[in-house]
Amino acid sequence: MGISTHVYAILGVKIPWNDEFNDAHEQVYDDSDLPDMIFDGMGGEYTVLGKILFDSGDFRWGFEKGDVWKTIDTTKFSEIEREYRDAFSRKFPQFTHLLNQPFELHVFLHWS
Repeated sequence: MGISTHVYAILGVKIPWNDEFNDAHEQVYDDSDLPDMIFDGMGGEYTVLGKILFDSGDFRWGFEKGDVWKTIDTTKFSEIEREYRDAFSRKFPQFTHLLNQPFELHVFLHWS
């Protein structure tokens, strides 16, 4: 047993853990059209909703993706945000209020 560890860069919003949304997500988890999102399943402290721009791969097994440098085109942020909001609204129309804040670039270490 071990801990999976990823470094993510996500353009989106960080919200407190929301049991109601988590349950709705669990019901459609296997849907390949789900927008990106990260849940703090270990501590239940946060959920990050937004487009994953970088994922380091699981450090538990070493650097899986080889080159860990990623250039992010910041000129596309407004387009990425619009596409994410649209996709999220289609899948979870009852939760669109969770995106009622400005998108920001979040870079963080995530354990699961």
